[in-house]
Amino acid sequence: MRRSLRPRCASLLLLAGLAFVPDGKAKPFVAADSCKSARWPSGTTLHVFIQPDPDPAPPDRSMLLKEGVERWRPVLRQRGLTLEVSVMEVPSPAPTAVVTDRFKPVGARLDLDAEETMEVLVLGDENWGLGGMAHHDGDIRKGEAVVRSDLPTKTAGQQEFIRNLGAHEMSHVLGLADDEQGVVTNHLQQETEASFSQRDLDEVSMLYPVNPADPPRAIGTLREVREDVQPRSREATTLEVFRYQYSYIGPEVGHVALVTLEVDPRVLVEVECPAGWLCLTPVDLDRTSLDHAFYQDHMEDGHPVPRPYSPGVRLPIALRAQAPGSALTAENPNLEFSIVVRDHRAGVVSTWAGGDACHEVQGPVTEPTAPTVPAASTLGLVVLGAVLGLSAVLLLRRESLRVK
Repeated sequence: MRRSLRPRCASLLLLAGLAFVPDGKAKPFVAADSCKSARWPSGTTLHVFIQPDPDPAPPDRSMLLKEGVERWRPVLRQRGLTLEVSVMEVPSPAPTAVVTDRFKPVGARLDLDAEETMEVLVLGDENWGLGGMAHHDGDIRKGEAVVRSDLPTKTAGQQEFIRNLGAHEMSHVLGLADDEQGVVTNHLQQETEASFSQRDLDEVSMLYPVNPADPPRAIGTLREVREDVQPRSREATTLEVFRYQYSYIGPEVGHVALVTLEVDPRVLVEVECPAGWLCLTPVDLDRTSLDHAFYQDHMEDGHPVPRPYSPGVRLPIALRAQAPGSALTAENPNLEFSIVVRDHRAGVVSTWAGGDACHEVQGPVTEPTAPTVPAASTLGLVVLGAVLGLSAVLLLRRESLRVK
């Protein structure tokens, strides 16, 4: 979190949430192991444990952080989540859905059992706090925030900044990214109370709808498959265009500003991005660049991958609304876009456009690999051995953390 005018917002890229990392690194929105945005499951009780202030001199910074975090209580209660905040070390045995908030010295980083990240932000002159979460298959399992242990408290404004810091870092724990047009979600925090704006609440509702049984969502449908007639000099093979339509089916009040489609990059040539939307694809040469247009002015439902994410992590095609007027709503219910593919066969792919789960649509998948037939020996004997032995199952912890 950035302090108004001086110290800036901690921006550890939650390799998905608003600071995520693929496979256990920090990341925000859509995770590497899921086509949907990461969130705490509905009905969860979040247990937040704030470390007691290591400085015994009043005022107690732990209590100031607690007061800031507790600003989320009515917002989350309205959305089916319970918030319990305590100033104490995490007990043993620990409850589920634990969030830790600790004081750390300058130079410390957020580390939710993460591997090395491509870009690591630490507490320092421009980083007063870092917040993030770890998730599996789109469900957040734990959260963590760290704040500088030398936070000043001499003035009423400095004390209010600590409350704002607690509320802001909690937004990352919940899976939300920074928003330059938000208040609590704004990375530039003030020394006056930061109250939830309507924009903050609209973005919270994208992940945590007021009515969990009827979340903002759209349904995708394959409308057409046709041969590509555009000249593409680099392509010698026949190309096809898959045209999709997404239709809003959510409540009257709500929006969908992020759509993902899991298409194997080996068959994808390009995405024909619709007007008013920004697209990020696994075949973008600059997909790992922080300067990519998709990463600018991002918000939870607009940033599904870490920035920059690891080139080795397979991620879906992602489209996000460039402006609120482009998002899918009851008044603006339809979105159409096309993808150009090659060397594929008809199949089923996963997509997400709001709601609790991904759904399936018809789409291009890779051609099956032809089996290898062993050559016969000089005696004309062919031994075909099938070894059903030790299959080393590499359980890559698809945990992404979101940091900022």
